[in-house]
Amino acid sequence: MEMKKFIYIILLGLFILPVSCEKSVFESSPSDKYDANTVWSSLDLVQAFVNETYNGVGNWVTDGMGLGAMTDETYSMFNWAGGQSVANLTMDASNAQALGVNYNKGGTYSPDRDFTINSGKWGYMYYKIRAVNQFFDNIDNLDVPGEDERIKEMKGEMHFLRAYFYSQLVNVYGEAILITHQFDISDDLLDVTKSSYQDVTDYIVSECDSAIDLLPQSFPSEPGRATKGAAMALKAEQLLY
Repeated sequence: MEMKKFIYIILLGLFILPVSCEKSVFESSPSDKYDANTVWSSLDLVQAFVNETYNGVGNWVTDGMGLGAMTDETYSMFNWAGGQSVANLTMDASNAQALGVNYNKGGTYSPDRDFTINSGKWGYMYYKIRAVNQFFDNIDNLDVPGEDERIKEMKGEMHFLRAYFYSQLVNVYGEAILITHQFDISDDLLDVTKSSYQDVTDYIVSECDSAIDLLPQSFPSEPGRATKGAAMALKAEQLLY
C-alpha cells in the first residue's frame, strides 16, 4: 500500500510541473548556433553575419563559370560549372540546377536528387539575397552607441552584395525575381513574378548608388571588403552589359 501511494505522488508531481519548467525544456536556445534575437543584438555577431554573406562572391576557382564560354566568344573545355549546357543549347529542367555548382559553391546538385532551394547559381544567389534582406529587416533595431559609422559601412557592404548577387542572376538567366524583404509565412507568394532585365538592372544601379554613398574609399586594416570604388565598378559593368 505504501508503494502504491508513493507511485501516485510521483505521477501527480509530473502533472503539476511549473509552466516555466516546461518552457526551459522545449524553448532552450540551440547549442550549435545563435538564435536570431541574439544575433541582432550584438554588433560582433552582425559583423560575422555580414562576413558570411561575402561567401556568395565567387572567383574563378570557387565559381568556375566562364561567362564568355556561354557565347561564341570562347569555349570552356573543363565545364566546371555546367556552362557547356548553355553554349551547346542542352540546358533543360533536368540539369539547370547544376549551372554554377563548383567546389561546394553554389549549393549542391545531383541529377538523381530533387531540386533544393540551395541548388545551382539560381538557388545559391537567392540564398544569399535572403541573408541581405534579413540584415536590412533587422539592422535598424540594433542600438550600439558610438558605432554609427561601422553600421553605416556594413549597410554599404550589404547594398553592394545585393547588387552583385542580382547581377549574377540577371546576366546569366536574363530575368530575375526582385525580392527586397524576408518572406513571412503569411505572405502571398502567388504575386511573385520575374522582373525584366531592364527592371533588375535599374535595381542593381540603385543598390550600387546606395553603396557608393555609404562605403569608404578603402578599409586599410581589412582588405577584401567592398569599397566605394568596387560599387562604382559594379555599376559601370552592369550598365555596360
